[in-house]
Amino acid sequence: PPSLDKEAGLKKICTALLIPVVVLLFAALASAQTGKVDEKPQTDQAPPAAAVKPPEQPSAPADQPASTSETQKQSPSPGSPGVRYGTEGDWAEKAYTGKVVDAVTKEPIANAPVTLGDHLVRTDQEGTFSIEGAGDVLRLRAAGYARRDVPLSELGSSNTEIALEPLKVKALYLTVYGAASKKLRGAALEALERNNMNALVIDVKGDRGFIPFKVDLPLAEEIGAQKTILIKDYPAFLQKLKDQGLYLIARIVVFKDDPLATAKPQWAVKKKGGGIFLDREKLRWTDAFIKEVWDYNIAIAKIAAEVGFDEIQFDYVRFPDSLKTTLSKPANVETRTQAITGFLEAAYKALIPYNVFVSADIFGYV
Repeated sequence: PPSLDKEAGLKKICTALLIPVVVLLFAALASAQTGKVDEKPQTDQAPPAAAVKPPEQPSAPADQPASTSETQKQSPSPGSPGVRYGTEGDWAEKAYTGKVVDAVTKEPIANAPVTLGDHLVRTDQEGTFSIEGAGDVLRLRAAGYARRDVPLSELGSSNTEIALEPLKVKALYLTVYGAASKKLRGAALEALERNNMNALVIDVKGDRGFIPFKVDLPLAEEIGAQKTILIKDYPAFLQKLKDQGLYLIARIVVFKDDPLATAKPQWAVKKKGGGIFLDREKLRWTDAFIKEVWDYNIAIAKIAAEVGFDEIQFDYVRFPDSLKTTLSKPANVETRTQAITGFLEAAYKALIPYNVFVSADIFGYV
């Protein structure tokens, strides 16, 4: 019958296709046995048909728990204690291990940020860390402790202990004008000494949006934030304060920014009836949903870190407390939370190489 003829024909076709496949399979097996496919010695049991097996990585010593990191690379050791080479290319990056402890009690400090270049890890519960990256200095900090920079040449072994000095911050606050005024600044310094205080909060971008020293930021110049330069050599100004043992905090007013909202009305918070929103002080606000506003404030924060501040403090990192506003996106609990959290996460990430503390003021309405 025709159906049987078709079946016989299909069998012939399948047999014809199967024979070369079998021949190729035997050829591949023979080639593998002679080492032509893989020059490594063959084991009795063939490895899975996955790709080439990567080089074996050395396991961490039992007394060195791995620390939390976004880049947990391990690599072959060249023999130098405490130093391993990276896993890509010619192993250009190196990995360093150590333990962070309290300088007084010698107790381990958990969850302490450790940075190398733009890489950041945190210590585990035993205070240990392992970090990979390129650079000359390992930078460390922890809440309640002073920052510390350690030259990589001082990390002699994998058991290197790095001690951080305890620091309880007790600060006074100075506006841009208070910091620039010799009289007001002098009175503040006397008050610090008299009351056993050790820190200053200083406006870098205050409530009116002005930046009191020259910065390499074209947008600041464009919008008029640089009209009033109060301190010419800002790094030298900060260094004099640091020479007195002071911990310095840069206050940056973020979304309340009259110069930026005036110059860039497309970035401003609007009124429901039309026009730009004004708060009770008759000042304009920028829209926290707009990424260009984020970028501007993050750029200022990086400049503050570069000139010598120990901490960046973001203030007015919120939306206006008014129901009569409209924004560039629908505003509800979820979207507002995403905007504020997103800005702070972006700022924190951008500030990693500077090893500065990052804080935010919380508005009094809870």
